[in-house]
Amino acid sequence: MLRRGGAPRREVREPTAGNCFAAAGGTTERAGAIGVAIAAHITTGAAEDLADPGGLVSVGALLDLAGQRLDEVEPR
Repeated sequence: MLRRGGAPRREVREPTAGNCFAAAGGTTERAGAIGVAIAAHITTGAAEDLADPGGLVSVGALLDLAGQRLDEVEPR
């Protein structure tokens, strides 16, 4: 199966800690929570609530886009 752009889809045939979240000790619940945080990070205003995992992911993504590290940003 090909992805957009014609690149072959990568499949994990033998789960290992470097290739598969579950093999690295993750749980289904934790994987679900991470998925929710990733989905929530694009919500308008998510970065305002750093207590929410979606807000934390949002701020991290914004810092990546700005080319900054957290320790380089002034606290507000």
